[in-house]
Amino acid sequence: MVLALAMPLAFFLQFGPSDGDPWFLPTMVGTALVALALMFGAAVGVPHAMAAWRRVRLARIGHGFDVTRYLDLLAQQRRLARLVVRLRFRHPPDPTRLETVLHAVRGWLPELDDARWEARNTTLVLIGLERRTTDTYGNYTSVSQFFTNGPTHSDLMEIASKVVPPLDRMAPIIGVDVDIEGMVCPFDEEA
Repeated sequence: MVLALAMPLAFFLQFGPSDGDPWFLPTMVGTALVALALMFGAAVGVPHAMAAWRRVRLARIGHGFDVTRYLDLLAQQRRLARLVVRLRFRHPPDPTRLETVLHAVRGWLPELDDARWEARNTTLVLIGLERRTTDTYGNYTSVSQFFTNGPTHSDLMEIASKVVPPLDRMAPIIGVDVDIEGMVCPFDEEA
């Protein structure tokens, strides 16, 4: 809005007073309208483009990952959230490499709370740290609190980029199942 109001002033400063030019006022108004249209387009278009880009990144995880279910889980307001990812393999890795895989995963993501094998060594369970789902912003006079699952989502994207590709090369992954654990309640409600 400020930019749209500043555009005519910038135009005036650039080209000087109109000196009776009949096109000067329509040009200034047109410039302001174009700036308003561009700002409105950016305010509406950029968030939609970012959301579409994030959905594409989630879809690229592949391996049967259910994007819709994950987004539903992510939208639930939790006091604390813990990401649990289950990587299902078609065949268990070589028994002599099971501990090596766990050490490699812990090396790729040292902030994981736990990594373990389940289901006769065909499922690798990765458990993230418990993350706060509220944050604050403001200044000295007013502070507001808002809900965010950004840290939990960042954990998933790190697993998808650092863990899934090398493990898939080692032994084909047939499923990526995600769950988010934690008490579901409005973030501003007392526990």
